[in-house]
Order: sequence, then structure tokens, then C-alpha cells
Amino acid sequence: MKPSAAVAFAVREEAESFLRSLRNKRTFSLEGIAFTVGDLETSRGKLRRLIVFRLGMGRLNADTSTRTLLAHFAPKFLIVCGFAGGVDPALRTGDALVSENVSDPELLARAREGLGNKLGDITIHYGYLQTVEKIINAPDEKSGLGRGTVVSAIDMETAAVVPVARDKKCPLLSIRVISDAADEPMPVNFNEFLDEHCRLQYGRLLLHLLLHPTLIPELIRFSGTIKKCSRRLGLVLINVLQE
Repeated sequence: MKPSAAVAFAVREEAESFLRSLRNKRTFSLEGIAFTVGDLETSRGKLRRLIVFRLGMGRLNADTSTRTLLAHFAPKFLIVCGFAGGVDPALRTGDALVSENVSDPELLARAREGLGNKLGDITIHYGYLQTVEKIINAPDEKSGLGRGTVVSAIDMETAAVVPVARDKKCPLLSIRVISDAADEPMPVNFNEFLDEHCRLQYGRLLLHLLLHPTLIPELIRFSGTIKKCSRRLGLVLINVLQE
């Protein structure tokens, strides 16, 4: 059975909860990119074959990974998802954003119909997602991006995926869960611990924490938030894909 849809996450932490919902999983690598094929049970009790893959952080990684996906597979549509930083104060940590500015109109309409404005205790927003070049850490930076604009939230990958998918005539839907609201700072400046390929260097981060132990409680709290956001993202995706 060929995959009917593809789901793209930037990093492993975003994908963990959703991957647990898949049956018959098989993981493999193509051109250095990790892929997982698995089945999701639909609302009609049938199995939908999906292919899940990691984009990597940043525009370049997202472009490369999406080109690899579409060179080897022909999904009916692609969902680009993960975490985002809030810019509009109305979006709180744990809320979901379906991006109106980059999503295919038909997929967007289906998402609106299926999700509405509330999924359990998850508030669903529809708005503008902007892709930026680095992790935005401080609330004043985020408020600066939002001042005088319609930007709801920010990520680092989606704008790079859109033209690749469009070129291959693959409809795209963008869904993000807010990991840090507009007024919430990140526990550390993660940009300082990314290598030239936008990969987090855990050894450097650990050394920084050993030298600055007062940061550890806040990082532990943020880790818990990330797990909660992953669960919420998984629930939203399952709802969208089960129909």
C-alpha cells in the first residue's frame, strides 16, 4: 500500500507522540533523512498509510528533505507541522495554529470543518505563519515581529517547503502548536548551541548548564512543556487525518 499522505516534522521531539499512534511502523533512511511508514486507523475503521519524516531545523534542511520525499514518493498531500513561537498574544502555549497563508484552500477548509475552534481542551486558531531565520528567544523580539503585522506565530521551515511542494503539485497543510507564547522567553538561547547545519549540539548545551546550574530548573520545565505540546500536536493531527 502506497502512502496516501506525508507528515513532516522538524525535529524528533515534535513527532514522538504522533508516531506512537501509528501501527505497522517501518523506519528507514533515504539520502541521510529518516523516514517512517505506518498506518493510522481512520474514523471508519480502515487503515491509512502515512509516511512521516524529519525536515531538520531551518530553511535549507527543510528544502532538502522535502525534495528527497517528493523524489521518492507521491503523497496526495503533505502536512508540515511542529512547534512554533507565539507572536499574537491571543495564542497561548499549547494552542494550535492552522496557517491560512500557506495552506491549500481545500485542505484548510477540511481542517476547519474537522477541528472547529476547539478540540477537547486545545484551542484552534487560524492565522498567519511567518518563517524566520533563527530561534526567537526574547518576548521583545517576538512582539517586534508582530507589531503592525498580522503574524500569529513563527517557525523556521514552512516557507522553504511551500515552493517545493507547489512545484510538485503536492497540496500542503500547515499545523503548528505554540511551544512558547509571545510573552514567554526561551529558557536558554538555543541559537548558541546549533552547528552550521542547524543541529542542536547537546554536549555544548550540557556544558553550558553545568557552568550555569540556575538555568536547569527552567529547562526542565520547558522540557515538560515540549512533551505536552507534542501530545497536543499528535491529537490535532490524528483528528485531521482520521477523516
